[in-house]
Amino acid sequence: MHNDLAGKWIGWWQPLFGGLTPWGLANGLLLTGGWFWARVRGGCLLYRGLSTRAAIDYDRPVGAAGHDATEMLQYDWIESPAGSYWYAARTIGPGGLEARTSPAPIGLVIGQAGEVLGGLPGDVERAWAQPAGAGRIQVCWRYSPTYETDRPVEFRIYHDAGGGSIDYEQPVAVMVWDLRRNTYRWLSEPYADGTRVRFGIRAASAVGEGLGAEAAGVADAIVRAAPTTMTIETMTGEVTDAG
Repeated sequence: MHNDLAGKWIGWWQPLFGGLTPWGLANGLLLTGGWFWARVRGGCLLYRGLSTRAAIDYDRPVGAAGHDATEMLQYDWIESPAGSYWYAARTIGPGGLEARTSPAPIGLVIGQAGEVLGGLPGDVERAWAQPAGAGRIQVCWRYSPTYETDRPVEFRIYHDAGGGSIDYEQPVAVMVWDLRRNTYRWLSEPYADGTRVRFGIRAASAVGEGLGAEAAGVADAIVRAAPTTMTIETMTGEVTDAG
C-alpha cells in the first residue's frame, strides 16, 4: 500500500481499533491489522532529545517496554554520539493509543565510548532580582530537587555585565547546593548606577548543568542623604482672665 494511502487508511479506521498507530507499531502492540495484540495491557515508549528538553522528539521513539517493566532499554540501532541527552517516557494503552503526558524527563551525559558518565540535575524553578543599594543587585532563585534527576553539587551564576547577552562560559559566582533550602540569595558586586544586568542561574552536577532560569535587575548606586529629622515642641499654659 502506498505510504500516503496507508496514512489516510490508518487515520480513518483508527477510532474503530486504535492499535494500528505508529506508537502501537513501535511498541509491538499488534501483529495483524490492529486486531491481535502482542502486549494486551499496553506498554511504554522512550523518547529523547539532544542538549535540551525542548529538543525531545516525540515522533521518533528510541526504545520500548511492556506495561510492567521496571527499566527500558534504547534500541540497539540508535546511535548515541557523545553529548548530553534528555529522555522521556510515555505510556501506550491496550489499544495502541499514546498518553500525551509523561513523568519529568531525565538528563544523561554520554561519553565518547557510549558510556553513561552521569545524570544532569533538574531545572531552577524561578529567579528574580532587585536592587540592593550601593550599585549591587540581589539575585534570588528557587530550586527543589526531584527523584527523577540527579542532585546538584552547586549553582552557577552567570551575567551579561550590562551588555545584553549572558556569558554562560564563565560563572561570576558559585553557590553550594543545600538539601535543607529551596530559596537562595546572592549579592552581586557593584555596577554603575542605572546599569540593567541580566543573570542566569543553573544547577550543576559533576558532569553538567541543568536548565536554568534568568532574571534582570537595575543597579542603584545613588547615595541619598539621610532624611532631616524635625522636632516640634508644643507649649502649654493656663489662660487667665485679666479682668
